[in-house]
Amino acid sequence: MSDLNKITVIGRITRTPELKSTSAGTSLCQFSIASSSGYGDKEYTNYFDCNLWGKRADSLHQYLMQGLQLAIEGEIRQNRWEKDGQKRSKIEINVSNIQFLARPKDDGSQPLEMQQAPPQDNSFSDDVPF
Repeated sequence: MSDLNKITVIGRITRTPELKSTSAGTSLCQFSIASSSGYGDKEYTNYFDCNLWGKRADSLHQYLMQGLQLAIEGEIRQNRWEKDGQKRSKIEINVSNIQFLARPKDDGSQPLEMQQAPPQDNSFSDDVPF
């Protein structure tokens, strides 16, 4: 029996996404999202570091901005390293699917209707057999 590692989160981007390239030339877009949950006065917020890889990183980076609401689906990865003799770890989400839900609140820089709408990232093929 194989294990399952899948997470779905809806939240808003908390900082300006960064586009990087690995030493092998693979593109990496890094961003964080905040997701609030709870009820009444018991609401709390979780923050998730996210990685978007390859051609998706290249094509979607220009549409990702602070405040944008997303639904992401992906796999959790734990990175471990040692620094100054201390063992450290960090949990990240490797994003496999992304859907744009709501634009950021208007900051006055550009009318929302003038902003370019992001493409929807569908992992489905046009060759659906039904």
